[in-house]
Amino acid sequence: MFSAGHQTPASELRHETLLTAGVRISVDLTTPHRWRSITVTSWNSASENIIRALVGDTAVAGINDHLDRGSSRIEVSRLEADLSAAGPWLRIAVTDALDRWLHLPLDQSLVDAERGVARAWAALTLPEGAARTELLKQSLVLTRRAAGGLRGLLAQLCLRPRPLPGDLLDGLGEVVAGYDRLRAQLKSDDEALRAVVEMWRDLHKTFRTGPFRYYRPRIRSRPDPAREGLATSRPTGLIDPRQVPARTLQIHPDPDRPEITVRAAVPGRERNVRTVVVDVPLFGDPVTDHGAGGRMLARLLDRDTGRARGETLLTLHRVGEGERLRSSLRGVLRVPPDQEALDLERIRVDVFDALIERQPARSDQDPALYNVRRAILALREWRQLVAEARLRMVAVQPNRRVRAIGRLLLPGGESGARVYTTAATGLGRGQCDQLLDLSERELLELLLRPGASGDESSGPGNVLTPPHGSSDLMVAELAAAYELLGS
Repeated sequence: MFSAGHQTPASELRHETLLTAGVRISVDLTTPHRWRSITVTSWNSASENIIRALVGDTAVAGINDHLDRGSSRIEVSRLEADLSAAGPWLRIAVTDALDRWLHLPLDQSLVDAERGVARAWAALTLPEGAARTELLKQSLVLTRRAAGGLRGLLAQLCLRPRPLPGDLLDGLGEVVAGYDRLRAQLKSDDEALRAVVEMWRDLHKTFRTGPFRYYRPRIRSRPDPAREGLATSRPTGLIDPRQVPARTLQIHPDPDRPEITVRAAVPGRERNVRTVVVDVPLFGDPVTDHGAGGRMLARLLDRDTGRARGETLLTLHRVGEGERLRSSLRGVLRVPPDQEALDLERIRVDVFDALIERQPARSDQDPALYNVRRAILALREWRQLVAEARLRMVAVQPNRRVRAIGRLLLPGGESGARVYTTAATGLGRGQCDQLLDLSERELLELLLRPGASGDESSGPGNVLTPPHGSSDLMVAELAAAYELLGS
């Protein structure tokens, strides 16, 4: 067993990925251009090849020296790490982390396709052996699973009247090239992979391309999740992103506003309630949900003591009608006759995925809960801004939007110390001000050419570091920004 990691505090936006050969790598989306920690369960030739790519020859020699002296834990600052060959492996970890944390309307099939292709490219850097074979198997599972949805997306894009931006077209081509390269590694033909490659060959020349400057994203007001239920519902809980997968539940754009509502089954009653109805807003159309919506539970907690008062499974429910039709998850909880009845003002609701093991926040005033909600929203707004800039959309207004992101991460007033800590995002007020000191043109240039200022591994970075290299935008992010035009 061997591990190496940074001693500096990590943000909540970290994620660990099992690569192969017992090697685990974690990245933090506030500093995604470098790995956060590496863990190896068994040090052998297969794992050493991967570690060599992640840290370089000199660092591997240092690791072997530490292991010879009986040390199994190394602080990263003591390693002379060379990240020049780490890109393919970091890309696996970053795409997995974005799948876990990025709260944008991404096409899940395209996300899974990119995760699979990233594994294929990394596998091809390894010599023949068990590690390479295992990683190719992981790639095959993901790309096969995504193949049907990816073909559907390509067919839809052909029907769009709007020109397809060059960056999006190139990105789709790279994903399909990964499918083709993976297909070439198989001993027999794979129907699912072949169908994607052949469809691309048939369709990619039919995509309309051209200048994008005449198109403006429609400015839409986001619905207030707390008001989607009945007028008698009481806002009573904040969604904790650490307890649910991304793109499952709708987080309010104001991180201080609760989304979860509760009401008595008997209208108008607030005290001595024995049957309550819980509503939680869903993210987008449930048709695009990747399975997590079917395993959501709600836990009722006493606000004063934190004592659990019961749990209920949440199921799909529709509220409203016409254009105001919204999807939510609803649960009904009944208090047994031998237990004390509920007062709605004294309870809060905690919603969680049955497969995510994490203790609930101690209260809705928990600073860590506010920190992660602000970080999630800032990550979403920043990467969406970068995607729109890359697609050359007009009305991007980068300075105004960076200022709004700064207010999310660096709130002023008396509550600032409670809801924000620098360790949450790696961003200080001075760094935010440096971005705001740029003109609109300079900031757009930074977003369009993020790697021009130096090597991607230089500097600690923060949540507003423009994505590039292994942390670059996923094609799914560009596709989501493109779809905003027609929504």
